[in-house]
Amino acid sequence: MWRDFNVSMINYISENYNGHIIVPMTITNEQYYNEIIQPISVRHQIKRFILYASKKTLLKRLAPRFESKRSWGAQQIDRCIKAFDNHITETKIYTDDLNIYQVVEKVASIAGLILDDDKRGRFRRRIDRVIMQCKHIW
Repeated sequence: MWRDFNVSMINYISENYNGHIIVPMTITNEQYYNEIIQPISVRHQIKRFILYASKKTLLKRLAPRFESKRSWGAQQIDRCIKAFDNHITETKIYTDDLNIYQVVEKVASIAGLILDDDKRGRFRRRIDRVIMQCKHIW
């Protein structure tokens, strides 16, 4: 049901929105991945990326969300890395040494997208980032 909903939702958005759509998902089960990707790719051009990071980096990124090494997210890291190393091997973007802005630029570049200039100042970008981090916590 979850996979069917996602396929339907992505198809609907794609047919009713004239622009690029980014759908962030972490799917590590190869069967589920194929059940979502295959029907979408029949109707739409899609580009798939894996934002890949080491376990050490992922644990470091979970910390500001108050997720410990024993949290559910932290416990999924080994399983996800194994799946992305062995079963779901799309274009990997290694993010260990990249900040969020560099990741965005890299995805856009590989996807052939031209991003609008970010007209916010450094302070405003930082405030917006803190707000987004708070939303992840609550």
